[in-house]
Amino acid sequence: MEILFLEAANQVLDEFVPDFWRERHFQMFFESMQHVSFRWLLNAEEYVPHQELALVRQHVVLVSGRIVGALSRIKLSDVCAAFVKKLEERVSARKDLGTRAAEHATQRAQALKLCAGMHGIVLGFDTDSQLEQSTRFLQIVHPLNYTAAVKKSQVHHALCLMLTDILTPLVRSNQPNSSSGLNPALLADWHTQVLRLKNDIGQWANKHSKHITVGYPLVTVLVCLVDASNYSSLVDSMADFLAKQMKNKEYRSLCFKCLNQLVISSLVRNAGPSCSQQVVAWLDKIVKPVLVNARKGGISMAEQQDFVSDVADLNPEYCAGGILQDLLATDSHDAQLIALRTLHLVAKSVPADSAAALDVQASMLRRSTTLAASASGTLGSGRGAGGRRMVQVGNGWLDGCLPDARLSCSGSM
Repeated sequence: MEILFLEAANQVLDEFVPDFWRERHFQMFFESMQHVSFRWLLNAEEYVPHQELALVRQHVVLVSGRIVGALSRIKLSDVCAAFVKKLEERVSARKDLGTRAAEHATQRAQALKLCAGMHGIVLGFDTDSQLEQSTRFLQIVHPLNYTAAVKKSQVHHALCLMLTDILTPLVRSNQPNSSSGLNPALLADWHTQVLRLKNDIGQWANKHSKHITVGYPLVTVLVCLVDASNYSSLVDSMADFLAKQMKNKEYRSLCFKCLNQLVISSLVRNAGPSCSQQVVAWLDKIVKPVLVNARKGGISMAEQQDFVSDVADLNPEYCAGGILQDLLATDSHDAQLIALRTLHLVAKSVPADSAAALDVQASMLRRSTTLAASASGTLGSGRGAGGRRMVQVGNGWLDGCLPDARLSCSGSM
């Protein structure tokens, strides 16, 4: 029954329009759902202790997290205040007051569960009020503001992961930069807070290697969100830093994903009918060496596929002319298969008579027989994976099944 109730409540919240808030009944419903969702996030294991009901318990926690996200879209300030109040109650206990170790462990575990439930929070930028609340949220949930008495890094790490998940969608949506009519002074406050948080987390992550796995992704996202005056220099320095850090096998995959985020940001913020020569030069400097480095090991084929697919999604023409031909020209079967999978997306997005499409067509004609013969067995995973080969028909391309592939050709690449 609890699942049915929570799912129904979530649907009601998803249908919210501003007129709802005028009704006292809806305000009471909002307060009630905030209380219920936080209670489940903190005490799910106590309420449903039986291991055979673990999947049910996980589902309730998942829905509760979605409800928190829906509530944040309606009134972020209330959700933030409730989160901070409950977090402070669990990290403020002092070690010298005789609190037992078991109590510290319980409070810390609840704090971590609380942070995990906040990953769905949504920051709004449609109005000045939403922008102000979002800026305030960044100030209040600064990870280093909350230090547990024991094992303090766990709470810091949980808050960093939470913020990374909350802020990452802003990179693709280019918020708040793409919003119009916002108060310039409030925008400046937002960018100031982003830069301050980036500097604080960067210094903290560099103090100890145990912070790197959560620090680098958050700093990368924050770099993507800085104001236009700082963006170019910070992205360049961050890309160079991450490329150098890829030499460390322990952090190769992490840095590769962070570089992927920087490339997405650059393509989004420089979006237009075609890339400027400056942007193309930057992409060539970053993307090509990174992909070559990735093929040396330590980066899964799925991660490489995701990287190339993101570039193709945001700028198919550059991907066709700047990446796919290089992948097709290598002796690596994995690289060739990544190119084939991505080609379907590119062929659908790039005009058939464009220079990039014609170049790829010519390259494909030379290599299609070899690639089809070499494709065998499982082709791996990754976003948009599939087993297809592009066949030229007139000035366009159709996708046909790789003859030797065992994967089904009924789906898209």
